[in-house]
Amino acid sequence: MKKLMLIAIAATGLFLPKLNAQVLRDSTGQRYVQDLIPGRTELKFADYEKYKQERIELLELEKERIVENEKAELKKIIEDTDQKVEKKEITPEKALAMKEKAAKIAAENIDSKIAIIDNHIALVNRDVYYNIDPYTTSYLQLGFGNALDENGSFLFGVQYKGGKKKPKYDKRTYRDVVVAMGAGSIAGDPYGFWKSVYVELGVTFRTRLLKDTNLARLVYGLSYQANSFRFSDNKYAVNTDGYTTLETFPAQLKRNSSFTVGKIVAPVYLELGPSVKKEYKNYFRYDTSRSFKVGIGGFAGATVSSMQALRYKENGHNVYDRRRADYNTTKFIYGIAGYVGLGNVSLFTRYEINNIFDHSAIKSNALNFGFRIDM
Repeated sequence: MKKLMLIAIAATGLFLPKLNAQVLRDSTGQRYVQDLIPGRTELKFADYEKYKQERIELLELEKERIVENEKAELKKIIEDTDQKVEKKEITPEKALAMKEKAAKIAAENIDSKIAIIDNHIALVNRDVYYNIDPYTTSYLQLGFGNALDENGSFLFGVQYKGGKKKPKYDKRTYRDVVVAMGAGSIAGDPYGFWKSVYVELGVTFRTRLLKDTNLARLVYGLSYQANSFRFSDNKYAVNTDGYTTLETFPAQLKRNSSFTVGKIVAPVYLELGPSVKKEYKNYFRYDTSRSFKVGIGGFAGATVSSMQALRYKENGHNVYDRRRADYNTTKFIYGIAGYVGLGNVSLFTRYEINNIFDHSAIKSNALNFGFRIDM
């Protein structure tokens, strides 16, 4: 789900290195730096010296990050190799060879990457800022996803690229995009049994509740949810003076006729499950990507839309009658929900305690089940 569709919106020089700034002199002979990117403010000499120093400091921090990441990757490879030996998937001799090869590659990667950073520093010292990122012109990434890196970059339709910063030692709250879909039913006659379609799209946050273990998490957020109901016996909803009834439609309705209710909901869950603690040089993280989990909680929110789509034939012609109106749907909604899953995929169920219609003779509580993905 995290594969991205990359759309490059470029003017000139796309996929080519670009000189982003140069040092010039004004009529008085004072130097200043001029950005070649339109809309940027010129920096006077004193500011530029400060800018140079800050850039060099960032590049030095990048060298530390390179070493840290390569060592972390090597450690992971070694741990995976040791596990394969314990499971007797490979021999100790082959494991040793694999570790030596991985260590050599890590050392070469460190040398090559640091050489690039040293060259960057040399260019900055010569008053040249040269960005070798091939995507220096405008670009857009579309998709859905979680934070892309430890810098806080986030993809939810359009990517936001966060600036480089030192990772937080203990990150207790994580952010996810949740996508859910399923089916369901409405209690009571004459509603169609198991004919409801349910979809959800939202953002959730997971906060670790205990200091030294990730066993318990509080999951909360904000979602848009929609139920599309199909009534039985050729019925459709009618609001008469604030009272909703289901009446027989004068023509034969097609199976894809529906009554759709849209809601903005704030869910809250207590999530329980194991996780793997991964320690790095100056920070650690809890990994739940392959762990069992169970969540129990509820939700509350508001109905924001209701629409009835009636499809039928009239005089031999197909008719699509879409009606947006106040069908007396309950404005405040609440209920209970839960899920159980492995990693990012879960099976869920939810039950609305409130009736769908505020004033109606028929009891109507929505029950939904399906699967959800936390990305």
